[in-house]
Amino acid sequence: MSDQDDLAFPGDGRSSDASGERPSLADQVNQQPDMPPPRDDWDSAWDDVPAHAWAEANPGSGRSDKEDGRELLDYPDPTEDEIDAEHSSTDSTPTEEDLENARKAEARGYARELMGNDHSWPKHSEEFPGMTPQQVEDHLTDVLESPDACEPLRTTNRGEGTKYWKYHGDPDDPGRGTFISRDAGGGTFFVPKEGKGYYDRQ
Repeated sequence: MSDQDDLAFPGDGRSSDASGERPSLADQVNQQPDMPPPRDDWDSAWDDVPAHAWAEANPGSGRSDKEDGRELLDYPDPTEDEIDAEHSSTDSTPTEEDLENARKAEARGYARELMGNDHSWPKHSEEFPGMTPQQVEDHLTDVLESPDACEPLRTTNRGEGTKYWKYHGDPDDPGRGTFISRDAGGGTFFVPKEGKGYYDRQ
């Protein structure tokens, strides 16, 4: 037998067997369950090791306890910056730009709906001389987005809805403007001969 046969394994108080082979990790644990194996070997041998032995053998490991042979992870609480970053990445609150784009898209959609309404176009096309259908649609979109006046309808013949008014800015006819009714009947638009007085009565 060589001198190494009686050498103790460092830190575990056990010597090699007669064959000169080191006992298996499982045998070491079964022989002395309160003496956990080296930290690098925990993957295959920690199931039967008591919690206090784990804690003593692995200080600062981030694993605070064991339950039914399964390690419980003890991760640090997130910092305020990490929480803010997580919220900002998942925050679904629309921005002002999002709201503005939504308003524009909604106005454009209703302008196109009005252009396809037989009560409006082409019935009132002569009230927009020199303008193509696309130009009229653009004009209606502008009225809906930035009217000079806008309020709920007051008359009952159109049902509940909203009325819009915008002057054309024609120096030769400063009272001229476009009226839009957005109501349950499909809505309409035209250039009333009496100007904003018509809007005021609706």
